[in-house]
Amino acid sequence: MERKCEHISKKLLALILVLFAIPILPIQLIVVVLPNLIIRRIVRFLASVFHPEFSKILTHRSTNFSVEESHTHRENAILIDNIFEGNVPLEQLKENFNEKILNRRFSNGEIQYPELKQFVVSWMNFKFWKNEDNFDINEHII
Repeated sequence: MERKCEHISKKLLALILVLFAIPILPIQLIVVVLPNLIIRRIVRFLASVFHPEFSKILTHRSTNFSVEESHTHRENAILIDNIFEGNVPLEQLKENFNEKILNRRFSNGEIQYPELKQFVVSWMNFKFWKNEDNFDINEHII
């Protein structure tokens, strides 16, 4: 009986907390989320004006690249390990990777994976993708 009362009291307490939290949720959205979204849009616009060489701003899915000096952290390296049947010349592998992945395009002509030829830069405390000026596949496939 005591255990059942404890269970019911926990459920009741959770219900009370939810009922108090629901009216506060719109206030949180207005006070925290909305200003953040507005500032992000302003920074994206300013970046397009002052730094047209920047590509997209990093999204929540790209946050592991937002670590300072991410290029020096091993956990941010993209490693692909393949086993081929027979001998595949390295030059042929580089050409195939360049053609089928690096230069793969959507039907509208836009490059599908532009980030593979970009690196992360910081501006106004936000991270942006920037194209590598002298991208060389020989530095990436060994």
